[in-house]
Amino acid sequence: FQDEAFRRAGMVVLVVEHSKAGEAVLQALQAEESAGQGRVHFMSFAFRLPPLARDGTAKSTPATLRDDVHEALTWLQQQSPGMCIRALVGQGRAADACLDYAATYGDAASCPTRNLVLLGGAHAAAQPLGAGWKTLSLVGSQDEASPVLAAEAFHARHRGPGGAGHTLRILHGA
Repeated sequence: FQDEAFRRAGMVVLVVEHSKAGEAVLQALQAEESAGQGRVHFMSFAFRLPPLARDGTAKSTPATLRDDVHEALTWLQQQSPGMCIRALVGQGRAADACLDYAATYGDAASCPTRNLVLLGGAHAAAQPLGAGWKTLSLVGSQDEASPVLAAEAFHARHRGPGGAGHTLRILHGA
C-alpha cells in the first residue's frame, strides 16, 4: 500500500470477520482515514460479515458469507462502473469467505479484481483459484486462527512461475 501509483489508482475492499480482531482492524482503518495520514489506500470500502452459525439456528454459513462478499462487490460495480478495485482484503474468517468468493466467482469477466490479500484465515478453498489471480497471505507464526502449515500448503498449491500466483509472508512472533 506504500506504492504511490497503486494508492492513487483505485479502491481497496476490506472484509473483516465478526469478532474483536475484526473490529480492531476496522477501527485502525477508520483512525487512519480520519487522521488524514494518507498511508492507507486513499479510497477504501470496508464491511463486517455476520457471524457464522454455531448451532445451526443462524442463517450465516461459509457459502452465504461468500455470497455476501459477491453481493457487496456487485453493488460497488453497479454504483461506480468505472471504479478500479485494486484488491480484495479479507481478515480471519472473512479471509476464507473472500477466498471462496475468488474461487467461485473469480473467473467471470465481471469479477472486479484479481488481487486477493488474506490476513489470517484457514486457507481452505473448495476449488482452486482461476488463472490470473495474485494472492498475498499474511499469517502470524503464533496465530491459532490461521495455522502456518495450512498457509504453507496453500502456497505450495497456488504459487506460480515468475512470482505470479501466491505470495506467503509469515510474520514471526505475531
